[in-house]
Amino acid sequence: MRTAKGAHSSAPRELDSALQAAGIDRAGTYVTNVVKHFKFEERGKRRIHQRPDARAINACRPWFDAELDVVGPEVS
Repeated sequence: MRTAKGAHSSAPRELDSALQAAGIDRAGTYVTNVVKHFKFEERGKRRIHQRPDARAINACRPWFDAELDVVGPEVS
């Protein structure tokens, strides 16, 4: 399993807990973001990601679709 290094939010832990509660093996999952470039707000030395809008999601859709074609996930 490949995991990102340096994640400082609680989101990875929350995802792991949710997968475990659902009985899904984390090693058998592929996690990605639809939006590949995030807008952010600088707060001191930190960059706070902003929620993507519909325009950003639509702009990244071709890359997301290509990623799905390569990965070929099983969706149930």
